[in-house]
Amino acid sequence: MTPSCVELTIYKNHFAYELVSYKSVPDFLQEVLVAYGLGDPQELGLPRANLADLQGGTPEGNAAIIRRVFEGEPGPRRDIVLLNAAALLLAAGTACDMQDGLELAGQAIDSGHALRKVDALVAFTQQVSP
Repeated sequence: MTPSCVELTIYKNHFAYELVSYKSVPDFLQEVLVAYGLGDPQELGLPRANLADLQGGTPEGNAAIIRRVFEGEPGPRRDIVLLNAAALLLAAGTACDMQDGLELAGQAIDSGHALRKVDALVAFTQQVSP
């Protein structure tokens, strides 16, 4: 099995699937995940976060959080975005491993490329919304 075929669904909450930095990976998944660099986020250099550090609030507040992350604000919210982006880049075959995916995701944010894509998505949705 190649990394691009790995099932990356780690945690389900409120119908959203994501890798998380605040919860330990169950032991039965650990061996498979480590083989593809998807083990403990702390092993990738990401500090363990508290759930409270990641929670959002109102739609407007969440939009502001997303904007700050893509503007380069450091912290647990950026870390969770990097972790999930790295997993997607690994699954797509763009990254060689999770560490490579973290670096690529960080470069996309730090260069402003990710924010430009968010801005383009916002502009598009405003054009097509009733």
